[in-house]
Amino acid sequence: MKRNIWTATWTAAVTLFLFFPPVAWSAGDDLGKKLILSFFEASGKGDQDALERTLAQGFQSVHTDGVRDRQGELDLIRDIKLGSPALANFKTTRNGPALVVTFQVSAPDEVLGGKAVDEGSYERMAVWLDTDSGWKLIAYANLAPLKD
Repeated sequence: MKRNIWTATWTAAVTLFLFFPPVAWSAGDDLGKKLILSFFEASGKGDQDALERTLAQGFQSVHTDGVRDRQGELDLIRDIKLGSPALANFKTTRNGPALVVTFQVSAPDEVLGGKAVDEGSYERMAVWLDTDSGWKLIAYANLAPLKD
């Protein structure tokens, strides 16, 4: 009898998984916010060791001035001036090992690649990957326009 119940339960679970695959679900904004705040803290301090541990191999970013690979992003952050950014409106979803975090940043004193960021609040997106060695940032988008 126990074997029949176990077999039926296992068969039902496998059937549900096959016909209704996992979908993105809200992961709660706390984890996404924690990861982003940690990334911004390391960036603001110029902590290259922490940043190198955070950015995944194969990392890519897009900014209003173009795209960068992992090394290009590390070079950009090395010379970043953040000032005192205000981060808000965190939204976090998870799909398998991927965590997508969107948020807004107002950083009137931010300087990227020698150019000041326009004043205002602009959207950003970070994609994190859950790995055996912790969360790694795999992709980043910064939609803040740069002043000429």
